[in-house]
Amino acid sequence: MGGRLDFIHFIIRLSGQQKNEIRRWFRDNKLFPNAIGVVDGVEIVLQRGPPLDTKAWITRKSNFGMGGTGVVDHRGIFTFFSTGYPGSIHDATAFKSTDLYRNKDEYFQGEDYLLADAAYPMTSFMVPRYKAPSVNEARFNALHGSARVVVEHGFGMPKQKFPSLSCLSVDISSARGMRKASRWVLACVVIHNFIRLDANGVLDELEVANVVEDADNDIDNEFDDNQYNIDDAARNERREGPLKRNQLKVEVLRLERERRRRRR
Repeated sequence: MGGRLDFIHFIIRLSGQQKNEIRRWFRDNKLFPNAIGVVDGVEIVLQRGPPLDTKAWITRKSNFGMGGTGVVDHRGIFTFFSTGYPGSIHDATAFKSTDLYRNKDEYFQGEDYLLADAAYPMTSFMVPRYKAPSVNEARFNALHGSARVVVEHGFGMPKQKFPSLSCLSVDISSARGMRKASRWVLACVVIHNFIRLDANGVLDELEVANVVEDADNDIDNEFDDNQYNIDDAARNERREGPLKRNQLKVEVLRLERERRRRRR
């Protein structure tokens, strides 16, 4: 399915101190140095779909649904959240259309990266688990999965607080209704962040941006990990992604061995 995504999103622009706190937690508690969060997708079930292009809004679970993409830190706080696109769109495809991906140099510095499940592309700033892993890779995957639990908790907490997110009853048959549904979900996530933060948290730096009718948001719903724009940046990412993950695997397993020695 080709089409234009009508995104709404927010980004918390993390200070150096805030990033260091996140990095330290993932290193000390989950053995992943330089991780600044975990990315994943979420399905927001809709009570009914639109009268046109209905199939696009049917998810793999056969519900009407709207997709969301979030990055969560160690406290269950969303540092990025995007929504407003049909639930049939692959998580990785949706992520590649976000500002966080397209302007990655603004948000990722040095060795920063996100942890992701195997559905996401392997890049210098995103580390998914291994598919068909060897023994060492399987151990890395187990530690990787333990670290990714924070995003599952992050998505679960707003759904517990706001029952409307379990089945959104907003009519999306018009552009106005679609915007209302997107903003409803976004508002729930922002309120969740307020609850998780203290009064002196990072909310002073919260930036909410609408990305509407962006010509660059034309997408193809079928995501293929081997299909990239053939340019220098894409070629570099394809080289750097596997190298980054393999180097990280060596470091994570080394840190685990050290931790085991200390506990003896």
